[in-house]
Amino acid sequence: MSDDIHNNHMTLEFSRGPALPLKPNLPHRRFEAHVRKTPDAIAVSHDGGQLTYAQLNARANHFAQMLCAMGVGPETIVALYMERCPELVIGTLAIHKAGGACTFIEPSTPAKRLEAMLAEISPRVILTTQQYRDKLEHSQACLIIMDASEHTGEHQEISLPEAEVSSHNLACIFFTSGSSGQPKAVMFPYGAYCEQQAADSGTERHMLKTDSGTTFTRAELLRPLVSGQQLFIAPRGLEKNFRELASYINRHRITHLVSTPTALRALLDSDNIALCHSLKSVTCSGEDIPLQLKQDFLSHLDADLHIIYGCTEVPGAATMKLSRDTKHGIHATGRPAAMMEVYVLDDAMQPVPIGSEGEVYLGGLMARGYFNAPDLTAQKFVRHPFAQTPEQRLFKSGDRGRWLPDGYLQILGRSDSQVKIRGFRIELGEIETALLALPDIQHAAVIACDDAAGDKFLAAYMVSRNPNLKPGDIRSALKQSLPEYMLPRHFILLPELPFTASGKVDRMALPRPQPLQTTTAGRQEESFDAYERHLAAIWESLLKVEPTSIHDNFFDLGGHSLLAAQMIDQIEKVFQKKLPLDFLWFHGGTIASIASALRDQYRFGANPELVPIKESKEGARQPLFAVHIKGGHLLNYYVLARHLAPDQAVYGLQARGVFGSHAPDCSIQRIAANCIQAMRQIQPKGPYLITGYSSGGVIAYEMAQQLNRSGDHVAALILLDTYCPWIYQSHRWLNALKRLLRGKTHSMRNLLRSAFMTTFRLNHLFKIQDVHKAHKYAHMAYQPRKSTQHIDFFIAEESTKHTAHNLLGWQRWFKGTVTTHFFPTSHSDLVRLPAVKNVAEALQACIDNARSK
Repeated sequence: MSDDIHNNHMTLEFSRGPALPLKPNLPHRRFEAHVRKTPDAIAVSHDGGQLTYAQLNARANHFAQMLCAMGVGPETIVALYMERCPELVIGTLAIHKAGGACTFIEPSTPAKRLEAMLAEISPRVILTTQQYRDKLEHSQACLIIMDASEHTGEHQEISLPEAEVSSHNLACIFFTSGSSGQPKAVMFPYGAYCEQQAADSGTERHMLKTDSGTTFTRAELLRPLVSGQQLFIAPRGLEKNFRELASYINRHRITHLVSTPTALRALLDSDNIALCHSLKSVTCSGEDIPLQLKQDFLSHLDADLHIIYGCTEVPGAATMKLSRDTKHGIHATGRPAAMMEVYVLDDAMQPVPIGSEGEVYLGGLMARGYFNAPDLTAQKFVRHPFAQTPEQRLFKSGDRGRWLPDGYLQILGRSDSQVKIRGFRIELGEIETALLALPDIQHAAVIACDDAAGDKFLAAYMVSRNPNLKPGDIRSALKQSLPEYMLPRHFILLPELPFTASGKVDRMALPRPQPLQTTTAGRQEESFDAYERHLAAIWESLLKVEPTSIHDNFFDLGGHSLLAAQMIDQIEKVFQKKLPLDFLWFHGGTIASIASALRDQYRFGANPELVPIKESKEGARQPLFAVHIKGGHLLNYYVLARHLAPDQAVYGLQARGVFGSHAPDCSIQRIAANCIQAMRQIQPKGPYLITGYSSGGVIAYEMAQQLNRSGDHVAALILLDTYCPWIYQSHRWLNALKRLLRGKTHSMRNLLRSAFMTTFRLNHLFKIQDVHKAHKYAHMAYQPRKSTQHIDFFIAEESTKHTAHNLLGWQRWFKGTVTTHFFPTSHSDLVRLPAVKNVAEALQACIDNARSK
């Protein structure tokens, strides 16, 4: 056998999943088998109570009977237009019991898009709830209001005639983005399923937490019910609040979770991830899963990670299970699932050699095609070159991939303009079509970019006929026709788009979007107060954009629902005040509106100077204490803390007076003493682990001095790119002298007053109410003492350019051992992605080394 023939034989062996006996996939019949077996077992739990299998079946039968009376049967489409609730579960089962096909439509769908979707599929009936009745008043379909009074009582068991449904009949329709500017409707038959070994129904608990319009919905909803297990319906908004999600998992002992990689990343970054010890299995799909995410999952959770590769047309084509004993495949996407096929082919539809790149084609249990689109169906569902029967087809996925020598598939990217953003499949052409439909837009192009954290976002480039058009106007207009997940983060107006020699838009030549920069004048003119400065810092860390005004809208600057949830979480940490998750949507979405609410309702916790940046379960590593910088905030530590070891607790030491509860301190010694007092609330005695970034390092240095004098041991003092105040003093005197020579005396008068007050120890006479000014004065007046404490000094290489001293001016005061760690970045980027990953790794090593000693 030649090498080429052997290679082709091997790739074809890789391409086919295990062959298992198939059964007709009628989910309602599988559910009914458990109704007969365990009628009193809890099927669904929700905020309003519980439904047993018998109660759920009776209610589904009630609505199935109504649907049958309305003519619903095989190949009849019924839409479900509601948020996740018990009625969504009941309605799905009722449609299948009647033999019909269900379509899930998310209520947040923009009106124009909803109109287009309903016009596309023309459902005979729409199942909905009272709150959405008015939105559907113009629909041609019959409406059933499922939570109306006549439907809310107990239902007696109804015997339904069994609908004559075959595996080829239509079971559901899912909408996905379309390059033509209209969403595509993908048709799925009932098909077949493989009998799998089911877990004990009494111990398995699943959660329905996705929006009701996604392809996840049906899997989350039906998977537990066809297996005799329990389904928990998560409250509204929980899927975006990851601290609360982790608490919910813990409270209800959830064992199985379905998630996108983006959402899983946010859950792992949550302080409450340690609470998720009940999880046995997490199924993750929808977009590429980075290696770092896989590794973080295995280090955070004692659960299996099931990676699913596929698409709307062929879900579950390949799978991979990762657990703590995983040795192979962590760099890959998976292997073909049971009864599924995955091929990597060249342009001639022949297998490429192992390790070579080709296009990925999917087969097996798959969609019938696109609704009312035979040409598109023929284009994407192509002839199967290795089929045993002529009717078999393969789906042309558009993904590029290759086979690894161990038989795992690795996905390398796309060959077309389709992208995945937060688990949603998006055709860039659909957004471009929506932009060109706006009267002021002459030309448009949309691309996907990666930010510093590796997350994808969309950027739109336009040529406008209206010179006064603003990006916020374009975003507002697009919201009328596109869902939130399809809205670009950046809208960039250009005089013209770049084109290639062949006349196509040159996407590679489009300028990559840059973060908006605030001008000093703009900030001084608007004068942000303490609340607003902290909120602006949160926005900058999440949006990678620095707001120029307290009236900038969060969503106009590129925010989306997941980032909004993370922002509410950050606000709770910093301000110790919990805001409703939907606050941004209904209260203007600006820094001004949030700051106003915090001022009106703010109440301090028991210890406002101690902020739990990253809490850990009891018995974990000794906590690290991070000291605030000038102005009192701790925002520089949040990204850094996330990249430390999963069980490394981090507490922030916040300044007094930040939110007006006390007068701010005007000396470094007093600030340090208050930080020590707050620190001892968590750890009464040493040895202590203390770090400080930038000006926070000066306070950390003074804290170590005070602790050492009192007999407490500081195991680790880690300064992160901290200039010695002496350097600032010399620069201030030099700049003040230059200004004096130009006739400007203000700076020199301030310095002379500061020197006078410090020399004669009159600092206590100062009563400065502004925290930033008080801290500025404290640093100006601080005279450090020499220290024999061992110090780990982290230095950004660009910072050394501003001083002739490698130790940033501290060499006169550091008399103990010093270990320096240099990083090829700038002062501000030291605590930002991507450099912060290396900083966190080195910081954790210093902490562990100190603990071991």
